[in-house]
Amino acid sequence: MNCIRAKFIRGEEVKYISHLDLMKVFERALRRSGIPVLYSKGFNPHPQLVFGLPLSVGVTSEAEYLDLEIEEPLNPQEFIDRLNSCLPEGIVLIDAKERKTKENIMASVVAASYKILVASELNYQEARDLIEKFMQLKEIVVKKQTKRKIKDVDIKPMIYDIDIKITDTKIFTGRTDKEIKREEYPDNLLCKNTWILKYIEVNYEDYINHKSSKNNIFCFSTLLSAGSPGNLKPVLLVEALNEILNSDFDIIKIHRTGLFTGSKGKLINPLDE
Repeated sequence: MNCIRAKFIRGEEVKYISHLDLMKVFERALRRSGIPVLYSKGFNPHPQLVFGLPLSVGVTSEAEYLDLEIEEPLNPQEFIDRLNSCLPEGIVLIDAKERKTKENIMASVVAASYKILVASELNYQEARDLIEKFMQLKEIVVKKQTKRKIKDVDIKPMIYDIDIKITDTKIFTGRTDKEIKREEYPDNLLCKNTWILKYIEVNYEDYINHKSSKNNIFCFSTLLSAGSPGNLKPVLLVEALNEILNSDFDIIKIHRTGLFTGSKGKLINPLDE
């Protein structure tokens, strides 16, 4: 038995399919590709396929992972090429390696990073000050839905990092987009994620302006606890920020940029294990 761990992206074309539908997409692609997949035993055999942290509907990602058990050794690049030729637009394998660890990817994930595009009436400095005040709170208690009930949870330990960046859109200065240049702001304050910048470029006029009347578009860069130790979703983070500090951030888009194994003190890229 051999196991391959692969990294793939989920683009705008497939952001509204469920995790169950994603599994079906891969099962069909594996059958068409002819890859020698190892199947489970029993009445209804299925591929020995495990995904990392399920992605919420509507969220895109540049860092999804899967583990697949196969019957015979297969070159990782051949695996990528054969499976990509059978996957739909919007799902693309970008890397693969033989898995060396005993734990599968779902059991190993401990953290996830996201870009959260938000609209607000605050200017950049006001928004940054609010984030700093938020992170200085001793506890951040919210109501969180568990499997059995809704309970109060302190999410402060689940927020490993949060920062706010400026995008290419209006900054609350009274000037139009054409009058503002990225060069006016220090390089370290600018959002550089190509997925987010492309989304703004394509959708700003037709989508963002219609979804929110708020002038300013910012990007939160976050690193959050994920997986079995404690999973914090980006939506709950922004809801807590708005509720506790009476802010006005409207979520426009969420994009996952990374999944990590290891521990909070030493996060590891799943392909480096």
